[in-house]
Amino acid sequence: MNNVIAIPVVPGIKKKKRVVIYARVSTLEGKQDSSYQLQVGELTKSILKNPDYELICIYADKESGKTNKRSSLQKMMDLARAGGIDLIVTKSISRFGRNTINVIGAIQELRKLGIEIYFEKENMSTLDPTIDFMLTILAAYAEEESHQISTNTKWSIMKKMKRGGNTTTRLYGYHIEKEVFTIKEDEAIVVSFIFDSYLQGVGYKAMIDILHEKGIKSPKGCEKWSQSTLETMLTNEKYSGDSLLQKTLYGKSIKNHDHRLGRVNQYLVRNNHPGIISRDKFEMIQKIRNSKTKNDHKGESHVISPYAYYFYSVDLAKYLTRIVEKHNKKYEVEMLLGSKNGQRVYLRFEYIKEGVMQMAKYLVDNKSAITTKLKEMKKPTLAKLELEKEKLYKSLEGLTLSERLETYGLISDVRLRIEKLAKLAEMIDEYIIIAKKLSKEFDIVLAKQLFSSFIVKESEVHLLVSLGNDKITEVPSQEIIIHSIDRQITYLFRRENLGFNLYLL
Repeated sequence: MNNVIAIPVVPGIKKKKRVVIYARVSTLEGKQDSSYQLQVGELTKSILKNPDYELICIYADKESGKTNKRSSLQKMMDLARAGGIDLIVTKSISRFGRNTINVIGAIQELRKLGIEIYFEKENMSTLDPTIDFMLTILAAYAEEESHQISTNTKWSIMKKMKRGGNTTTRLYGYHIEKEVFTIKEDEAIVVSFIFDSYLQGVGYKAMIDILHEKGIKSPKGCEKWSQSTLETMLTNEKYSGDSLLQKTLYGKSIKNHDHRLGRVNQYLVRNNHPGIISRDKFEMIQKIRNSKTKNDHKGESHVISPYAYYFYSVDLAKYLTRIVEKHNKKYEVEMLLGSKNGQRVYLRFEYIKEGVMQMAKYLVDNKSAITTKLKEMKKPTLAKLELEKEKLYKSLEGLTLSERLETYGLISDVRLRIEKLAKLAEMIDEYIIIAKKLSKEFDIVLAKQLFSSFIVKESEVHLLVSLGNDKITEVPSQEIIIHSIDRQITYLFRRENLGFNLYLL
């Protein structure tokens, strides 16, 4: 009889399932962090309690309703293709993907790889052969439900806008809590510096260099500011205390076309909160920016006349307009014209051109004398400016917010004048080259390059060659006139003088 020996089974080590969690947070949800915690928290606890599971990784994406770019999902799929996953656990079908086609496509690929997906809310596994039909229905339902939530959210925001409610949660220069804007003094000084610098003709690169030199970080915490950040701030009406609601649609700016075409309403709330700068200053900057180009709702670009926003009338407190009058269809006459409250300024443009050309010729003929005089002034002027800057910095302590903002603007102005003065000789050479061309033939572009400001007051024209490139709208002190001429003209059939005064600031 054969002896039969029973060999007991040796218990082996049971292989654990390699599990990953996938979560998707929509950018339309107000509290993304809490949504993530809710999705991941319970799933993590459940997996860690199961002795047959090994949690490999947690993947999470922040996805808007307008994009399919989910980097974490792609990383998870790459790991799955490499054979590193046995089971994917997600909260629900809606959290795995918004789009039905994308959901079905991912499931089919993962199923071919032998990887199971478990949807906790629906209590469904992709190993179930009936899953395809159910997924089509549920995913479509989930997409519609998500769309409805998005629609309700937008409706709620629109209702709030119609009431003039605040929808801004973060803005450099302010601390915003619900409807209350509180000015941050340290950031407000920077905002004021940016607006004042732009009005003074400081370029974006110079502003960026100054901010970097002072160690002032951008709103996003970057060491260097970008030009786009400065441009965005300069066009943000909230810095003047007003609030324009519905400036974007689906994340895109609508200022150029959508609201003009009636697709969406905008709402302007005046004096919504304390302004860091005045409304007048904000509107002046928009005029300067818009004087370059403007776009209509067809998207076509129109170049503004080079004569616009240059000839300033002190009496009218506005810029004059150049027009061409036609007399009996026989000849044309260029005029500078402006009116306000019954007061009128009416100047023949040929006299203006002649006066400008004579002033340019004076600069060319007297280059040596002007250069010598300015070099003599340079050293004591620099010392005076440095002393003035030091006093202004000392005066900042103990000032109110509005006083500090004003003082910081003065400091910025003094610093720029110091920098300009250091390059005095080079600047004079550049101006003389322009003046030579202008003295031979009038050209508005050259005139604006040479004379930073053109001011009319009564029967006097004041031309300013500004080394600081300042846009000045007031008549400077008579003490700093370097040349004057009188032109006798016929003005509305009366003979009188039109004086031209030249300043070098």
